[in-house]
Amino acid sequence: VRVATQGTPSVKANTIHNGLAEGVLVEDGGLGLVDDNDITTNKFSGVSITTGGNPVIRNNQIHGGCKAGISVTREGLGKVDYNTIKANHGAGVQVTTGGNPMVNFNTITEGQLGVHVFDQGLGRFTKNSVSHCADACFKVGVQGNPTIEENSIHTSDATGILVEAGEGTIVNNELFDHLHGACITIQNAGNPHIEGNQIRDAFIGLFIRDEGMGLIVKNNVHKMSSVGVLVGSYGNPTLRSNKIADNQGGGLLF
Repeated sequence: VRVATQGTPSVKANTIHNGLAEGVLVEDGGLGLVDDNDITTNKFSGVSITTGGNPVIRNNQIHGGCKAGISVTREGLGKVDYNTIKANHGAGVQVTTGGNPMVNFNTITEGQLGVHVFDQGLGRFTKNSVSHCADACFKVGVQGNPTIEENSIHTSDATGILVEAGEGTIVNNELFDHLHGACITIQNAGNPHIEGNQIRDAFIGLFIRDEGMGLIVKNNVHKMSSVGVLVGSYGNPTLRSNKIADNQGGGLLF
């Protein structure tokens, strides 16, 4: 399905599968509603929004794609609500090159990465459940700058949120059950603002290393099997007014 040049179709209750490119492509200012479809096993992204496309993507099952579940690039926009994005070979949602979607109330699960924002990608991610990822649930890479707010981020094999040479605003999320890594890792000059998060029941709460920075304010970090906040080699965060308690390896380790 291709939507372009202010097209405004309603794409509803279809099975869109086994395509040789994207399942749904919205580009060049295309609009429209993509609702209640089963989008699966396409060679590229399940849904691609690019060059100013601005659709509503709602209530879809987006799974089994060879690349990202949803890709937003080149000033693409879009409102992405109440979808189940599952078991794609790339990220569940990938945002680059000025992409700036609003992503709310989705379930993003069982992928390599849950959400990947980099290369001047933006986006606002609110009230999603992001879980069961082989790598990070959220990865903010070079020049990524998303807002990550009020999400449930849990049960990754690595880290909940990885900020690697990116920025971002990370507020009022619940992060837990990252049993082999940190709930939040900041490295390679990553510099996010992290405030008001509930960080609990994992291995390490926050791990800052390799010139990672960050303003870390008013978070509740508790019940780690190791340390609450670990600052490794060349890490340089600013910590203010955090509650760090009940961690088996101590509160802060430098």
